[in-house]
Amino acid sequence: MRGVVKPQKTDGIYRAALRRASTHYRQKAEAVARELTSGDVKPEPGRVRLLATRREVVRGWNEVADNLVLQDQVDLALAVRNFVKRLPPERTEREWIRARLLEQSRARDDRDRSR
Repeated sequence: MRGVVKPQKTDGIYRAALRRASTHYRQKAEAVARELTSGDVKPEPGRVRLLATRREVVRGWNEVADNLVLQDQVDLALAVRNFVKRLPPERTEREWIRARLLEQSRARDDRDRSR
């Protein structure tokens, strides 16, 4: 509802990550890197649910904006619509990791080219 798309973790994984004792993220990143290297990127079953949830969230915010217009709160309705437009892309955790790894790879390539 607030536009937060960061994947949620169980309390145990979250607390272990705070202590830097968790291998969860490293294992996920290594698995995604292997997929990228092999070119065998698998579709994620949770993606369908993620997209459905995003559609519902956008629909709900658009209804709020429509109701605000009916109440002559046009400026607030515009702010709501702008909020919806600026929502980050809907991505699964693996997609976030993949995007981050690709960003890092491009940055490394750019640094290597500039030397």
